[in-house]
Amino acid sequence: MRTAYRDTLNNFANDIVELSDTVHQVMDLASQALLAQPEAAQEPAAQAVARTEDLNLIRERSEARAFELLALEGPVASELRQVVSSIYIVEDFTRMAALATHIATAVLRRSPERVVPESVTPDFARLAELVDDMAQQTNAILKDPAGGIDTAINDDDDAVDKLNATLLALTTADDWAHGSRAAVDVAMLARYYERYADHCVNVCARIVFLATGKLPEGFLSSQFNID
Repeated sequence: MRTAYRDTLNNFANDIVELSDTVHQVMDLASQALLAQPEAAQEPAAQAVARTEDLNLIRERSEARAFELLALEGPVASELRQVVSSIYIVEDFTRMAALATHIATAVLRRSPERVVPESVTPDFARLAELVDDMAQQTNAILKDPAGGIDTAINDDDDAVDKLNATLLALTTADDWAHGSRAAVDVAMLARYYERYADHCVNVCARIVFLATGKLPEGFLSSQFNID
């Protein structure tokens, strides 16, 4: 019975890694679409949206494994911590995928026009670079919790927060010259990146809890501020 339990637990862990990889790919495609010229934006945006079907399948499989693990046998403390933490991690990744899909959908909705003015495209390119780096760090610690958290993820998260604030200030300034629709799009898209980054931090905190039973300094507040 314990062998079957451990096999299911390992399969659940593999599902989480696959989910992380897929979410990362969806955000990469969404960012490509956002930053591309209009004539080249539709294909990556459509691919990002299409990948949600794969994500749903992985999520449903993960949830089924979680319930199976809780029902099969009374887990020891470390196993229970792994199951419960992984359930929350699946939820974080699900929300990250939704945020990435919102970006891709905005591109498709505004096609054949650009979603964001060219004047702020460098800011969004930087946002995309930062969250990509955070996703890679999240993926790395998920695959090797013993490697610990790269503290650069906190710096990246701070940089994302600052860019989000900068873009919001630009859209509400008196000299904003691109109209209210563009202002709303820019504010919402920046917010999507900001929330995605917060979920990366949250996943890392949960992985540390999974591995050690303790939350690292600097991550506690992030855990309780995720929407």
